[in-house]
Amino acid sequence: MGLTLTNKKMDIEDIEKEAGRVTPDQATARSMSWEFKGQKLEPFSRVRQTAAEAIGVKIASTSFGHYAESLAETGSYPGFLSDAIMIVWLCSSPIHSSYRAVRKPDEASTKALIWWEENGGNLGSPEHVELIEVFGGIISDIFAVQAEITGGSGSGNDSLGESSEEQSNTPPSSPAFSLG
Repeated sequence: MGLTLTNKKMDIEDIEKEAGRVTPDQATARSMSWEFKGQKLEPFSRVRQTAAEAIGVKIASTSFGHYAESLAETGSYPGFLSDAIMIVWLCSSPIHSSYRAVRKPDEASTKALIWWEENGGNLGSPEHVELIEVFGGIISDIFAVQAEITGGSGSGNDSLGESSEEQSNTPPSSPAFSLG
């Protein structure tokens, strides 16, 4: 599944409009159906969001407000493509890769860039367009859920696609875990 993109930049207004049309329940359901190059992606759950922040994804950091103005004005921000690569890679990888990414962010960033190179990482390619579509959809879903949590009960227990089945009985520090 992906968003229809008409060769235009997705900016903050597009994301906000999309988020306004998507209910949290729809966003959660969509999080289970995202794909990249025919591979089903895992939801951008709390664990993956934490890993994204650890590996330097700007949209997952508390300092994103600094870049939001650039996104609103230009449809992009410094690190936009990198953020898209990192988030889609995290969602294409097993959950243990996210645990490891928190502990070894440089290694995870390298793995993500290698993954992107192996998956057609050329600007303007169909893969690039699909990456940006999926990234925009995931982010609009997150904004929809966050808006509901902020305006709703505020329990803090809600998360996009988070489930107990993602939790492993093996501790994240286990040598059995490796990226990719």
